[in-house]
Amino acid sequence: TFKLDLPTGSWVLSVTPIVDLFAWSDLPAVEENEADADITYPDPADLTMTVNTYSTPDGQWQADVSQSDPVLISETEGEKFYVSLTVTDGSTIWTPIDEWRGYGLGYSWPTVHTWSPDGRYLYYTNDVSADGCVLFVNGTDLYRLDTTDGTVTELLPANTTSNLRLTADETAVAYTQWNGQTYNIVVRDLDNRSEQTVAITEVSDNAQAGDIIWSADSTYLLLTIAYEPCNTDWTHSIVRVDVTVDRLTAVSLIEKDLRQFKISEWTDPTQGIMQLHDKDGNSWLLDANSGELIEDK
Repeated sequence: TFKLDLPTGSWVLSVTPIVDLFAWSDLPAVEENEADADITYPDPADLTMTVNTYSTPDGQWQADVSQSDPVLISETEGEKFYVSLTVTDGSTIWTPIDEWRGYGLGYSWPTVHTWSPDGRYLYYTNDVSADGCVLFVNGTDLYRLDTTDGTVTELLPANTTSNLRLTADETAVAYTQWNGQTYNIVVRDLDNRSEQTVAITEVSDNAQAGDIIWSADSTYLLLTIAYEPCNTDWTHSIVRVDVTVDRLTAVSLIEKDLRQFKISEWTDPTQGIMQLHDKDGNSWLLDANSGELIEDK
């Protein structure tokens, strides 16, 4: 907020800039005026809903993410859409999200990040729409719902990132961070909330980063960096980030390759063998320890 005091001292001009694209949809609602006082929102039960279901590994619990088509509420309110997140085992129901949200550039919707293997915890985030050439977006925050009592814990605040990944042991979350000069990887310890950060691009790079994937023992991660994304000749790097007690270190296993490799999955986590696909759909195997790349025939 910037303040300008005029000579008389009797007037103050305050200007608050909006700088976060991902926060647009989370801005507080404007106070209703008399013209809006009689606005009635449709009953969600009467709306056409898109529902995505995510079940626990044992099938006992399921999370349903529901989203309506946009609805014109009024000339002043504009278009909004209804979203909900319900979690149930058939008898108990938890509903951490049940609300109308603004629709337009930067609008967000809830989505499930993952279930814990034992089905006790649901980890969910809010995904966001983005305009233009955006390659890596899978969530902006992270929350954990405990199915034993319905409590929700904020693990990563709203509008922190655009790409994140929880470790398999649920002890940490890694996320990308643009600081205005470089892309960083940040690893947050979910127990004490401490963070470690390492830069993965140079200041001069026009780049995007994401597609984070953790090793099975949570000691390192791999991710993709796209340079000059969506130009005709853009390139990809695959970077390994090692996590130690004191600091993070980053090294490129594949450096600015025109084949635009993307990480698919671990084929042998015990040996650190990763499957990649290039822009033409060819399959490759990458050794995350040695950096050796061979075509998967």
